[in-house]
Amino acid sequence: MGKVYIEVEKYEWIAATALTRRFTMSEFINGLFNILYGAFGVPLLLIVLIILVIVVSQRRRKKKMKQEDWMGHSPVEKIEKEDEKKK
Repeated sequence: MGKVYIEVEKYEWIAATALTRRFTMSEFINGLFNILYGAFGVPLLLIVLIILVIVVSQRRRKKKMKQEDWMGHSPVEKIEKEDEKKK
């Protein structure tokens, strides 16, 4: 029982000193940043990675679409067929 009381007393002392201690602006901003990063940092990182994967896949798809026309032929094949029609 005495040990539990000492632990509670220790945490009360820590809370009391945290409330009465004056923080510098840089300590306050650093603490606020740590809280925000802990709460939102990992989800934001996952969202950014998902968006990055989507953007890269879209660019690759557009690049592939530019290489082929709507009929599925490459531009080189299309030019060769047009040349054959002219002859």
